[in-house]
Amino acid sequence: MRFRTDRPPLPALLAILVFAGVPAAGLAQGVEPAGTPFGEQVEVEVVNVDVVVTDRDGNRVTGLEREDFALFVDGQPVSIEYFYGPPVAAARMAMPAPASAHAPTPGAAPEMAPALTVVFVDQSALERRVRRDTLAELRQFAVTRQPDERVMVAGFEDALRLFAVPTAEGAAIETAFQSLAELPSRGSLVTTERNRLEHEIRAFGRVGPLVRSAEQPESNVQAIQRRQASETERLQSEIENWAERELDRQRRSLSALSDIVASLAAVPGRKSALLATAGFDAEPARFLLRFLAQKTSYDASVSSIPRVAELEQLAGQLNRDYEDLVHAAQNARVAFYTVVAREPPPSHNAAEFASAGRDQEKAPPRDFAAVELASSVTRLAAATGGRTFVLDEALDTRLGAVRDDARALYSLGFATGPEAGSRNHRIEVRVRRDGVELRHRESYRRRTAGERQEEALMAAATLGEVSDSAGLVLDLGEAVPLARRDDRSVVQLAIRIPLASVALVPDDGHRRGSLRVRVAVSDSRGAVISNDDAPVEIAIPEADIDSALAGVWVHRVELRLLPGLHRVAVVVADGGGDLATAAVPLEIPRPAP
Repeated sequence: MRFRTDRPPLPALLAILVFAGVPAAGLAQGVEPAGTPFGEQVEVEVVNVDVVVTDRDGNRVTGLEREDFALFVDGQPVSIEYFYGPPVAAARMAMPAPASAHAPTPGAAPEMAPALTVVFVDQSALERRVRRDTLAELRQFAVTRQPDERVMVAGFEDALRLFAVPTAEGAAIETAFQSLAELPSRGSLVTTERNRLEHEIRAFGRVGPLVRSAEQPESNVQAIQRRQASETERLQSEIENWAERELDRQRRSLSALSDIVASLAAVPGRKSALLATAGFDAEPARFLLRFLAQKTSYDASVSSIPRVAELEQLAGQLNRDYEDLVHAAQNARVAFYTVVAREPPPSHNAAEFASAGRDQEKAPPRDFAAVELASSVTRLAAATGGRTFVLDEALDTRLGAVRDDARALYSLGFATGPEAGSRNHRIEVRVRRDGVELRHRESYRRRTAGERQEEALMAAATLGEVSDSAGLVLDLGEAVPLARRDDRSVVQLAIRIPLASVALVPDDGHRRGSLRVRVAVSDSRGAVISNDDAPVEIAIPEADIDSALAGVWVHRVELRLLPGLHRVAVVVADGGGDLATAAVPLEIPRPAP
């Protein structure tokens, strides 16, 4: 499966060449064996449920113990095998059932990962003033980060833009927000086009009522009817075209946000994501089509809306993408804190007060678009254990709740195995104390080995976040330009895998192992492409095993890339679910003119 990208993809990674013969012994002498060889894994996964507890006044409640919590999955009680509380509480861990390579080591409290705050601004639909004020508030919040906090900055216009990978450098954060502010703001164009269509609907039929009289011959009435029918068809077509573009914009925005969530899934701990967006509405044309139906047939009921198959298909896909994002964020332990604009009260000439236009005194149908947009981001926050903030003069104070939540976080863990299957499971947490409220993710789904590999590869390629228990080494050759008419360059990549980290099984006079290797490349905008995973079958004669274990197995890949900054990432996995990742930066120079 390829990662999605919201702009024309980079040239695909090409031929993967595997050295399936003798290992390259001596190329990496003295490699230390990894602590856990590939292939020796137990299919157990620990699910961590991050919980924020507040009292009636919104103050965080600390000092709770494991015995104060009760955890339920699909309505059934589950033992809390791992527990971590805020520093003021006695953080401790219960002794779990049999340990696994994927589970934390029992007997001591787990170390909490450094705080990571992600800022994502969807500029494709934010009105210019809202965008300006939102960026100012988010920038002020980000630059006043805590000493142990990293900040990541990303945005969306027509495609995903990554301005800063997780960093604690204040200068890098400032530069990222400056670059974000310099992007063109296109949100006002969306609003302007919608307002134009609404204005034309209001002006529809101003020629007067179609009543035949001596002064209004039948031929004139028929001409007016034909003109109005043509105008109705034109308006409906323009509304449908606008709605199709709007649904496509929302789909690409969701895709960009989903890619960011995917890159965060392999990053340890809970992540706080500040999301500034206009929201998502699967029926953007609903009000306009109902209004047009009312103007032409005096019927504003939902049943009178023309059914457009293409729009219904796009709406269904958008709803599915949105639900996928909600579940992906829950599984990635990403808590969304969403920022929405406060809707001003309607003016006296707005739809709520004015008539539908001349010759029609009936008020237009209610426009629930703003409600739909706001409710979508509110649900995203609630489902992931975050909060929703309104853009107003007190936003800078309210944003402090993001860090307050991170400092007062409880983590409840339990082990799950293959019996959990691949479906979503409902999570409920209760606390034995009156007058408190809890926020946490609503569900979890056990990820497959392939999904964990994809998440790790995405984190390495997009963010440079690696988890290398095998001592992987990536060697890049020189960039060699292709033909004159092709801007791409060829780069040879050698992936050196220490054999001491691979579980080799005796078999008919040989030691055999099986790995899978996958490569991904990101560009400076954050777009990622990847190839399909390639099998690596290792066979070493028993007589050569001692010397071979001191060397490496080399897997080679040929890359063909456009000029610019890139990050090359690799994931190596075995059949038992264990994996290792590595990443290196790469700059392809532009060919001389």
